[in-house]
Amino acid sequence: MIAGSYIFINAGNDHLNVAQVVCAMEHLMNSYRDIDFLVPEGVQRPEDIKKTFLYCDDIKIGDDLTDYLNARVPPEFQSTGIIHLYNTLMSKHYQCDVMQLFKAGIIRVLVCTDTTGMGCNILDIDIVVQWKLPKNISLWVQRAGR
Repeated sequence: MIAGSYIFINAGNDHLNVAQVVCAMEHLMNSYRDIDFLVPEGVQRPEDIKKTFLYCDDIKIGDDLTDYLNARVPPEFQSTGIIHLYNTLMSKHYQCDVMQLFKAGIIRVLVCTDTTGMGCNILDIDIVVQWKLPKNISLWVQRAGR
């Protein structure tokens, strides 16, 4: 994020380590370049990618976002699965396995829909991103609290 390219809102959050930031898109929406910061240039190891929930409201767009971010991962890490898709089309077994890998820090970015929206409190999340506006404000508040 470029300094001054966002609006900082402090709405009385009781958690000093949590800030809600709204950024205007700078690139075409279907280019997905506005999420490049999630897999920064010069990644040397998977841990250089912050542990992230990337929410979107459409399963197809989630698939596209996952492909886009995986293409940004250095070739030596692409087969490790550090970027994963997580939605209602996945089996419960898959969802359980992926969530365990995410909690363990092996998966660094989880591209997800409402499947992870409720009852998923993971304390060491670095970033929560909402791709485009959610269907309603209560979804945004719920997701931001991850």
